[in-house]
Amino acid sequence: IRIAEANGFKHELPDSYFDIVEKMIMIVINTYFLDYTNPMFSDAKLDDKKSMLRNYQSWAQIFPHNEAIEYMKSEHKEGTPPDNLSIAFKPSGFFVFRNGWDTDATQMTLKAGPPAFWHNQPDNGTFELYIRGRNFFPDAGSYVYGGDKDVLAERDWFRQTMVHKTLTLNNANLDSTDTKCLLWETSPKLDKLVIENPSYKELNHRRSVFFVDQSFFVIVDEAGGN
Repeated sequence: IRIAEANGFKHELPDSYFDIVEKMIMIVINTYFLDYTNPMFSDAKLDDKKSMLRNYQSWAQIFPHNEAIEYMKSEHKEGTPPDNLSIAFKPSGFFVFRNGWDTDATQMTLKAGPPAFWHNQPDNGTFELYIRGRNFFPDAGSYVYGGDKDVLAERDWFRQTMVHKTLTLNNANLDSTDTKCLLWETSPKLDKLVIENPSYKELNHRRSVFFVDQSFFVIVDEAGGN
């Protein structure tokens, strides 16, 4: 959008394109943590506050009426945060539990989506948990994308299921990452998520997450099969 604007072609972009980009930014606002870092699911790299503030400043020029972008751009001093607390992005399989939008907030971002490929890792059901400015369950992230056999061996280490926060069978990588959302409900007293993944050929993994009184989490794992 910025490049099109600089070259006099912004008017040729349809409104639907701006809507899509704005929704993408809102997913970033919801899934990133309030210290401007991000869950390092799959091949993500860790962002930092300086670069994210630069992004929000750029995005605010395109969407000057978006109060949530202004809230993030101003380091929570201006604008207003999104109306929602916990939210589900079901098509992509990202679920966010939260009790606020200030620096003392509790937030869990959980990944449980449909099949994905090169940049995906076999980590369905994994999560990161941020409480009062600290990430208590950071993911290891990824190694570099490609290289010689030694580099690829390191990449494989970071990708393996057993280094993520999900259930494994004999430490083996998941055979399938095709998680279905069976239940998503939110209320001030209890947020509920139930997901199920056909993790191995003879074992399904069902994970239930309960955010109780916007205060603490209960995670229930069930393994069913031969």
